[in-house]
Amino acid sequence: MKHRLLFITLVTSLTLPVFADEPPAQTEAEAPFFSPAVEAALAAYGGTEKPVLPEDGRKHIDRELSTVPGRMFMPRKIEIRKDACRLDLCNAFGDKLMSVPVCTSRNRGQKKTRDDCKTSEGTFNLYGAYISTDWTYKDTNQKCYGPFFLALNTPFYTGIGIHGTNAPGSIPGRRSHGCIRVHNENIVKLKGMVTKDILVTIFPDKVSPEPADAPEGPKPAAVKPAPEHEAEAEAETDSI
Repeated sequence: MKHRLLFITLVTSLTLPVFADEPPAQTEAEAPFFSPAVEAALAAYGGTEKPVLPEDGRKHIDRELSTVPGRMFMPRKIEIRKDACRLDLCNAFGDKLMSVPVCTSRNRGQKKTRDDCKTSEGTFNLYGAYISTDWTYKDTNQKCYGPFFLALNTPFYTGIGIHGTNAPGSIPGRRSHGCIRVHNENIVKLKGMVTKDILVTIFPDKVSPEPADAPEGPKPAAVKPAPEHEAEAEAETDSI
């Protein structure tokens, strides 16, 4: 019996593999996913630092419905209603960022000829902002354009724009030669809130058409000429 157990022990020791001190080979699941260079970079990574943004000296619009301050500019548009004598600056969602009274053309309707004292109606782009402090109207010496002139690209007619004024009492109203007047403090604020090529929509006037075959009304009575002494008195009064 002892000899049989000794024989079995000897056979077993000869057939079993001999394990060395080397670690067992890695399986496919345990193999590294990245290359050694990437593994080394990941091991040396110390975490994400808080980004440091550059200082932004621009003035932000302190409004609830404005764009994200200083980081994203949302498209804007200007809407002018001549009947209401109102200018609205809106963002792409229609939120009003600015709403101010204006003075528009003294005559109603679409502009058809030069110097007809009408404001062009339609959608135009703003192609420039100019310092107009020393601008004068035609051949006069009246500096009537305020600090800034926002020029509109109106087809067939030039010189139409949004500007300040030397007659703040005309706002709101219908007294201009075709441009859109705003108060000087508002044109300064508006100029800082718009960019080149912003779209400006001027809504048409509500002009009631005249009847084609309107009956003629009674003719006014003839005015009796005044005596010579009364006419002289009136002329003296007009010349004062």
